[in-house]
Amino acid sequence: NSSVSFRTKTIFFTDSTPHGYNLTLTPLTPSQPHEEGWTRSVELFVPRSPLRSRKTVKLNLGFDLRATLLENSVEVVHWDIAGIHNATLANAGLGTPLISLKFELDGSGIVQIASVTTIFDEPVPVEEPKKADTNASASNASAGDANASADAAEPAEAETSAVVENVSNGSNTSAANSVKIRKKKVGIPPMESFG
Repeated sequence: NSSVSFRTKTIFFTDSTPHGYNLTLTPLTPSQPHEEGWTRSVELFVPRSPLRSRKTVKLNLGFDLRATLLENSVEVVHWDIAGIHNATLANAGLGTPLISLKFELDGSGIVQIASVTTIFDEPVPVEEPKKADTNASASNASAGDANASADAAEPAEAETSAVVENVSNGSNTSAANSVKIRKKKVGIPPMESFG
C-alpha cells in the first residue's frame, strides 16, 4: 500500500506463553502405602507454548497426591488430590487404578487443572448369542450325506450329532469365558492452595 495515512499499529498481543511450566507430584499423606521417596516431575508446557493448549498426565498408583505447579522453577500453586486412596480401597478387587490429570493453559496464560479421573479396569462377563445357523447347516449337510449313501446313513448321522454337540458345547464355554473390560471412572475434585 502506497498510502501515507495507512499505518499498522502495534498492539502487543501474543497467543503463546513466555513462561515454562513444570509439575511435581508427591504423596499427599505419608501414612498411605507408597514407594519410599516417590516423586515425579513432568514438563507441562514449554516456553512459547500456544495458549489454550492441553496436556494429560497419566500414572498408575493408589495413593493421594499433591501436585505442585512451577512457573520458571518457582512454585506457583499446589493442588491436593485427595480421594484416590479411598476410591482404590472401595474398588480393591479391580487392582491399581490409572490416574488421569488433565491440565489446560487457558487464553490468559494461566495453567488450570481441568479434571482428575481415577480409571479402573472392571472385567464384565459377556454372553454371546448361540449360533443357530451353524447347527442348521450341520444338520442339512448330514441329511445330504444320508441321501447320497443308504449304507453309511447311520454313522454319518452319529458323527454329525457329535459335531453339533461339540459346537454347541464350544459356544457355551466360549460364552462363559468371554470377558469384556469396562472402564470404571471415578472423578476426584482437586483442592487448590497458593504459596
